[in-house]
Amino acid sequence: MQNNIRVKLAVFSILEGKLVIHGDNHLPVTDLKKRESLDSCVSELFDNATGNTLSDFYSEQLYTVDHPFSVVYFALIPHFQILNKVAVFKPINSHKFGHPDAEIVSYALQRLQWKIEYTNVVYSLLPDEFTLSELQTVYEAILNKKLDKRNFRKKMLSLGLLTSSGRKKKGVKARPAEIYTFKSRNPQIVKIFS
Repeated sequence: MQNNIRVKLAVFSILEGKLVIHGDNHLPVTDLKKRESLDSCVSELFDNATGNTLSDFYSEQLYTVDHPFSVVYFALIPHFQILNKVAVFKPINSHKFGHPDAEIVSYALQRLQWKIEYTNVVYSLLPDEFTLSELQTVYEAILNKKLDKRNFRKKMLSLGLLTSSGRKKKGVKARPAEIYTFKSRNPQIVKIFS
């Protein structure tokens, strides 16, 4: 007898300043096997999609849907850490998912947009060290809008989430930018936007 429960996963990343999602017309999906935990099932999906271990990145359960009964998750990964070189990641705005995946992707994106307004989860889309411009690019890609550079920097530096490395980014034409790290690469609640 089967459980008749499916697990679906929306995996987001940032590539060339754009929010991208894994999948080619549908989200990764698998059937939950008898006596298998949801965690191990979604971990397997993530590993197949990215070639990486889910526990190293941010993920959360979104909700459950009927017909067929599915438990839906989303996860974040920096694009440079996607080890599966044949994985299909496309810009979210140009992706055409069928029903019900299109609704799942829409909700997952909305949830991610809400999440970055009150948490630091963008750390899962950045390398350990980054510039404020690179951080702003991630926020702009997720929110799909430009942010005022000066206000963004002032806000981010006032939150106490970042630590300066004391070093500057080399090999750039403009004035070298300061390099930062997150004080913690664990989810924290903080008011990013008022």
